[in-house]
Amino acid sequence: MHSCFLFACGTIVIAMGTICMAAAKPNDTTDRPNVVFIICDDLNDYIEGFKGHPQTVTPNMVRLADSGVRFTQAHCNIPICGPSRACLFSGIYPHNSGCYGFTKWDTYEVLKNSRTLMDYFRENKYYTVGTGKLLHHMVRGEWKNFGNRADYGPFAYDGKDNQPHPDTPAPYNEIGPVDGSFGPLVSLEGRTTPDGKPLMWRTGGWQSVDKLTIHPSGENDPTPDEKNGNWAVEQLQALAATKAKNRKPFFMGIGFIRPHTPLIVPQRFFDMFPVDEISLPAILDGDIDDTFAQTIRGLPEGKEPNSERTEDMGSKLFRKLVESYDSRDEALRHFIQAYLASIA
Repeated sequence: MHSCFLFACGTIVIAMGTICMAAAKPNDTTDRPNVVFIICDDLNDYIEGFKGHPQTVTPNMVRLADSGVRFTQAHCNIPICGPSRACLFSGIYPHNSGCYGFTKWDTYEVLKNSRTLMDYFRENKYYTVGTGKLLHHMVRGEWKNFGNRADYGPFAYDGKDNQPHPDTPAPYNEIGPVDGSFGPLVSLEGRTTPDGKPLMWRTGGWQSVDKLTIHPSGENDPTPDEKNGNWAVEQLQALAATKAKNRKPFFMGIGFIRPHTPLIVPQRFFDMFPVDEISLPAILDGDIDDTFAQTIRGLPEGKEPNSERTEDMGSKLFRKLVESYDSRDEALRHFIQAYLASIA
């Protein structure tokens, strides 16, 4: 776990301030600051200027950070996506709410009877607009206007089921199409599953199947994150064009999925980080010996630490990744390349 967290469940950037909107003069409805809240899933401190990885390339984040304040000791309160976001948007610690896992956050009594950040803005006459992955389970009534639901794609797709990227080696790809998948978003023409089913790219979240095409030029149809970015820009432009007398202050939430798995982004981002040049982090011998998997959970009688049945998910992912390559260093270089590509 990295020490710097700028996004909850990764890294959080909160850009607060009055957005320039057609040079409008302040009045009793526009003198309150507009808020643009950007959150990226599973983004750690691999950001330029935060010393997470020496090769990371994040010029837009640098521009944003340079325009405001950097919080270099901002830690998430629980390192799991759903409860971390519930804590972030409610201001209530997991040990007070009881929300520690992936059960819908609004089924917990404390959270159900509390306000979220969006609720608070809405009740104070803000226009609430959002898109992408914000709370792990969205409550539609918190938003006056909402764009796209969370979509973890693109996925390789065989016409029935999502599949791991065809270039992801075994046994890592056995983990599945979300956590066991990484590679460049390139044409799948002629590519098949091991049993011969043709593959295509799809998005659409869990609700629909939307084909994503790689065009002859090499350009792809918009990915879910690109759709969310484009949608947010369109909304900001529309808000800027609103007549001053009809304008309300707004809260805009934009939730990007990457670098959450699957780590699938266009080839040009992989090309920025040649795999044989990837710098590896220092790994201490025995570094996992004092982790929760070995101590808090305890082990069934007769079971050794990290056996197939007792190892935690993180250890399992790491083990299968290393087993998929000739060495631990080679495995880490390939995965870090995909992670850096997904951030860039």
